[in-house]
Amino acid sequence: MRRTIASALILLALSVLLFRPVAASPLLQLPTETLRPSPTLGGPFVEAIERVNLRTGPGTDYDLIGVLIAGQPAAALGRSPGGTWIEVYYPGAPNSKAWVFADLVKLNGTTRDKLPTVEPPPTPTLQATPTLGANLTVGAPTPGGPTHVPSYTPPPPYIEPTFLPAEGVTERAGFPPALLIIGLFLLGMIGLLGSFFRLRR
Repeated sequence: MRRTIASALILLALSVLLFRPVAASPLLQLPTETLRPSPTLGGPFVEAIERVNLRTGPGTDYDLIGVLIAGQPAAALGRSPGGTWIEVYYPGAPNSKAWVFADLVKLNGTTRDKLPTVEPPPTPTLQATPTLGANLTVGAPTPGGPTHVPSYTPPPPYIEPTFLPAEGVTERAGFPPALLIIGLFLLGMIGLLGSFFRLRR
């Protein structure tokens, strides 16, 4: 009895020692904050509040060339004449410059009015597409001669062929199938009556 109690106590002490929570080593702790490199050394920069588009110029008429995700910084280079767009450093853009809408980013290191005003690039011109009838005037002859509108032509009438009997062959009436069915039915009834009378004898 004493041996079992002693062995139970030893097992209990071993389990407490083996399964005791171990304090985490300071070397194994992960940093709680990720460090971000600043976009430039001491210069002003913008930080995206949410996902925002980058364009080749200050306006939605310009081509879309990239995006800034929420929290992503970019060096601020200047502002549009109205101050509604900010030019930023963006390596994937032509001349490494792109434009972002000012209300969707947070400007750090300066204020919007202190950024230098940058002359925006020319707006992209759309290719002219020829339109039908652009050079036509009312009553003027059309180039290449008159055009005719197709008219509706009804199809020829449909003639259903009829087959005539061959010459010299007379049509004769065939044996009607209903008569055959009635005859077989009567024969069956007669056979049924005959077997019925045979059984009664």
